[in-house]
Amino acid sequence: MYLVHVRMGTPAGFVLPEQPHRCFIDRALSSEKVEHASVHSDEPGLVVVGLFLVAESVVAAETTALDVTIRTLAGESAWDGARILSCSVALVADFFNHLINESSGDGGRSMQLPDQASDDS
Repeated sequence: MYLVHVRMGTPAGFVLPEQPHRCFIDRALSSEKVEHASVHSDEPGLVVVGLFLVAESVVAAETTALDVTIRTLAGESAWDGARILSCSVALVADFFNHLINESSGDGGRSMQLPDQASDDS
């Protein structure tokens, strides 16, 4: 399963529709295997859609998320004026550190990432 973030710019005065995640779930085809959607608008002019979906690869996941989003924007008047800025899988550093550890045999990363919530970062 992949989490793909689709970042969209929105026009001034844009208001999220009620249950905005439903727009994306309803436009997804069953073959696209979209399991869950979430929508956040943390700053004016920007909306982030998180699509959780099953795919064979990162590229396939991003392609599917882009297809679902394009279909939603074209078919839902509530999203008029929204434009896609980016579409990418959320990468998780700890997961990739684990892969490095497994493949290199030498412990991988020699220095762990700092705790961003502490004064030591």
